[in-house]
Formats: sequence, structure tokens, C-alpha cells
Amino acid sequence: MMKAGLLGSMRRTPYQTIGVVLSLSISFTVLFIFVSAILFLTKLSDYIKTQPQVSVYFSKATPQSEIFKLRQELMSTQKVRDVKYISQEQALVFYKQITRNEPILQEMATKESLPASLEVYALQPEYLEELAAYAKKNPGVESVEFQQDVVNNLIKVTNGITYGATLFLTAQFLIVFFLVFMTSTFKIMRRKDEIEILRLLGASRMFITKPLMQEGFLMNLLSVMVSVVLVTSGFLALSGMLNSFLFGVPNLTLAQIGPVAFNVWPINIYYLGLMTLVTLIVGNIVTTLATIFAASKYIS
Repeated sequence: MMKAGLLGSMRRTPYQTIGVVLSLSISFTVLFIFVSAILFLTKLSDYIKTQPQVSVYFSKATPQSEIFKLRQELMSTQKVRDVKYISQEQALVFYKQITRNEPILQEMATKESLPASLEVYALQPEYLEELAAYAKKNPGVESVEFQQDVVNNLIKVTNGITYGATLFLTAQFLIVFFLVFMTSTFKIMRRKDEIEILRLLGASRMFITKPLMQEGFLMNLLSVMVSVVLVTSGFLALSGMLNSFLFGVPNLTLAQIGPVAFNVWPINIYYLGLMTLVTLIVGNIVTTLATIFAASKYIS
């Protein structure tokens, strides 16, 4: 009976109801996309930081003792977390793993054709350039590769998206807040005589406001459902392209509770469930505050 009354009340103001639901759906969809992008880039940046950030390749004539000497020198700088030695045999194993689907390339590779190397893990990204420059000075070093630009660019992109998302979502939720406020105000004014009678009979402000809050909860639930459908459909439609573009990136887990992993890549049902719960809570907070504000202003 209560649900029927709520639906009946929403049908009596269809344009306002549709406007609030659409605005919330857009805001929640944007929230899903931007927050997921921020979390993905943050986790991807963390993953890249765990990979060898400076790779030092030696000429084939360089003796192992010279390689170990440079390894010790890098460790003594106190700017590295670890330095791993990769022999020619290990390099061949790694190469065959990477080219396991290319039999011709595997046949061409031999231990002698691959260089020994050091994989350097820096304590801080700002040390990368200095460590790479130091390694290049060694006469046995053939080439040095480091990922400072990759890490720095990821951090810049993540910060940029975070800043843009914060501004955009703030604007969206302000719009939604005032739209819910105006809708609640309109409904209060339509029932002005009824509300005055209820107040004279001793009804509290919260008693009168409660149905409006329930309408807000219902509109919020509808909006979350729409946004989840939109996000899920979009992800499924783009999954092929994303899998191709992000080939080789492992599972990026936001959090794990026992056997349940909330993966931001590839997005799984647990992550979608978590985001749905978060957006539902945020939406309820916005609609509740807007309704209470309207009631405090127009219900004496």
C-alpha cells in the first residue's frame, strides 16, 4: 500500500520525477566511469612501480664479476630497493615465455644471442634518471632502459582525471541537490493546506517529510539501476578493445576479503556490487539532505 502511494505521488509529478531520475542516472554513470578510471590508473601505476624500473643490458664480452661489481655499487647508493641479476640462461627462459605463441622466433633465439642484465628497482621514481645515468658510465653496459616517463605520465593522468572528476561530480551533485530540493518544495506547496491541517493535529515535521524521503530513496534506487545497466553494457561492448589494448596487464585488485577480490581490472561482479552500494549510499545522502532542507524551509 505504501509503495502504491509512493508511485502514485511520483506519477502526479511525472516531469519532476523523470528529471531527478535522469540527473541522478547521469551523475552515477559518470561516478562509475571516473572513479573506476582513477582506481584503475592508480593500481596500474602501482603495478608498474613493482616492475624493473631500470633495465641495464651488458655487452656479451662483459665478465660476470664486472656485472656484480656494478650491482653492488648501485645497491650502495641507498636509492634502490633491489637489483636482480638476469643471466643469459634466465633471459632465454623469459624470452621463450613471451614468444610462446611464435615458434619461429623461439627457434631463432639462443642463449648467446641474449645479453645478461640487471633489473633495478628504485625506492622513488625521481631516482630513476640518476641511476640510469650512473649505470651508463660503466664500460661494459650496452644499453639502459628506464620507465620514468611511463610512471610520471600515469601519475599526471591520474591526478588530472581526479581533479576533473571532482569538479564535474561536484557540479552534478549540486544540480541534483537543487533539483530534488525544487521537486520536494513543489510537492510541499501542492499539499500546503493538507500539511497545515496535519501540523494543527500535532503531526511532526519528520512525519510529513518521511514520504518525501521515501520517494527520494525510490528515485535513487531507480537511478542506480539505470546507471549500473549503462556501465555494464558499455564495458561489455568495449571489452574486446580493452582486452587487446591492455594485453599483459594482470588482475588489478582494489581490495580482497577472503576469497572475494574486488578487481578494477578486469572489472568483476564484486567490484560492480561494491560501486553500486557506494553510489546508492551517496545518492541517498544527497536526496535526503535536499528533502530535509526543503522541509525545514517550507514546513513551519
